[in-house]
Amino acid sequence: MERLNLSTFKWAQKNIFILLLLIPISIKIKVSSSVMLLPQDLLLPVFIVVYFVFKNKFTAKFSRITLPYICLLLGIFIMIFSTLLSFFYVVDSVGLLKLFKYSIYLISLLAIADYYKVDFLNKINNITILLILATLIFFIYNRSLHHNLSWSQFIKIATYSAYNMPTGFTNRYLDLSNFNVGVISNNHGIYGSYLVLISILNLSNIINKGLGIAKSKIVLTLCFINIMLLTSRETFLLIIIVFLMFFLRKLLFKKFNINNLIYFGSIIVFCILIGGWLIYYYEIELSIINKISNSIKGFKEHGGDGSINVRFNTWKIIISMLVLNPLSFFIGFGYNPSRFSEQIDSYAYVTGGKYVTVPENLFLMFTSYGGIFSLMFLLLFFLGLYLQFRKFRNLKVGSFLSSFVIGLFFTNFTGGSIIAELLMTQLGLVYFYCSNANKFNND
Repeated sequence: MERLNLSTFKWAQKNIFILLLLIPISIKIKVSSSVMLLPQDLLLPVFIVVYFVFKNKFTAKFSRITLPYICLLLGIFIMIFSTLLSFFYVVDSVGLLKLFKYSIYLISLLAIADYYKVDFLNKINNITILLILATLIFFIYNRSLHHNLSWSQFIKIATYSAYNMPTGFTNRYLDLSNFNVGVISNNHGIYGSYLVLISILNLSNIINKGLGIAKSKIVLTLCFINIMLLTSRETFLLIIIVFLMFFLRKLLFKKFNINNLIYFGSIIVFCILIGGWLIYYYEIELSIINKISNSIKGFKEHGGDGSINVRFNTWKIIISMLVLNPLSFFIGFGYNPSRFSEQIDSYAYVTGGKYVTVPENLFLMFTSYGGIFSLMFLLLFFLGLYLQFRKFRNLKVGSFLSSFVIGLFFTNFTGGSIIAELLMTQLGLVYFYCSNANKFNND
């Protein structure tokens, strides 16, 4: 009986791992006008129950490695509690369902914390190659539908069109009523951050001469092409922060050969100059160039960028709400879109400008929906993740990944990519793979 329990438990754990690994190439299913689900949303709870039942206990001793994700889960639990309290004002279950979904993914990650696959990089690379090739084929297909437009005209349309952007699958859905594929929202920041994560893994593998270098070069090239076709300023800021922090750390702690610094620095500068010259001389149109140009034009003509101004106005309103409502500062307003919209509308006089009814900032989101304690657990998540990656001394990718966490910390000031299914799960898989690989190397 004990052997049966162990094999069933391992079977459940393996399937949880596979389902999480497949998220980048999974598409949502539109069940009704307001309900869209990934297949994992339905399957993961089943395997989680099997996992805990055959583990013979519903509470497990988690190692220190799991603490960052336990902190993030506690932050979500506090938001669930605050959301339930908000139902005394108005009932809106949309936010609560999302929080339950986040909890399912986090519990799934904790369930596979000690699941170690030696060929993890090869598996995640296979999925990435399939994902990017399918994404680029879909992008080319969309381009063919606008064959009467020049490349420049198409890019201008695609810059602000979520449907035409090559942003993977997780923001797309299949409508069961007519079997058409639609787009929920523009997730270029989330998808771009995911591509940066995959690029870091493969760049480190190439530098350290690991296994499967040829495939790593292919993945790195595909990631570069896909990133250049995105409109995400967040992605490019993340890249800059990652490499800046990586080089600064090496310089400050004198672990980086000055000759190597000059060598790699020269290559980077050379590539930037050549790339800039090619874009300028051949007038190559890229969505990110259009986005940045429009932002600069907006600052020159109107004193600011429209989307940036809207974010700042929204943040001012939310901060005013929290300051003027001490109780909500501690317990939040709950992830209750209806109530939160009413609150923001009632404090809109603070700015008098355009605003949106979502925080557009991960840290304000946790504070607004769960209060200061929820924010505290979020900060502990980032801190714990950074410190743990720094401890993976046997894995040279640890320095890159700790820099990646710093980059995510800053880029999530303008979004919430870290709790999106795609980035939350894939970063979690990378984190637990690294922790198990580090432990394996130590042993």
